Amino acid sequence: MPTLTETAPLLDAVVDGAPLERLLAPLRFPAPLPLDARSRARLGLPTTVDRAALAVSGSRRVLLLELAADDVTPEGAADSARTLARRHPAWHWLVIARQRATGVLTVLVPSPGAGPIPLLRLTRGAVRPSDVETVAALCAADGADPLIHQRWRETLGRDALTQRFYRDLEALVTRLANGGGR
Repeated sequence: MPTLTETAPLLDAVVDGAPLERLLAPLRFPAPLPLDARSRARLGLPTTVDRAALAVSGSRRVLLLELAADDVTPEGAADSARTLARRHPAWHWLVIARQRATGVLTVLVPSPGAGPIPLLRLTRGAVRPSDVETVAALCAADGADPLIHQRWRETLGRDALTQRFYRDLEALVTRLANGGGR
């Protein structure tokens, strides 16, 4: 498990354009295999995927995606990740996608069930200490594959709750500032 001191420069480098594969060793995955067009189609990946690679460890899978289009949103990535998990529910997925043009890095942990997909979105030049802690916690997850996957979902789910909380808080403060009550 990498320390926070080790995770920070690694995460900065990947967000700034270093190969996504650099995240695999801390997550305890071997080198990935590139996916051809047929494999991408079988996994249900959109055509906006410029490059895809898959790393396997037991029933855990990490899908690394480089997206050519800069109009792919985290929600679109979440839809693709959900499709992936539904087509292959026996595998425990972690998806790491980066938009080439913007450098936005999105980490998602889909499951075949309904509901929101926990994700972490990182932007070039704006990696926060809490982002580093989140990625370090993903790397620290240990145990049987289903437990690691659940821990990933819980780790990223906490971040999603925080984002929702602050969005709701901002809306409430704005409403109060404009003279509106509840």
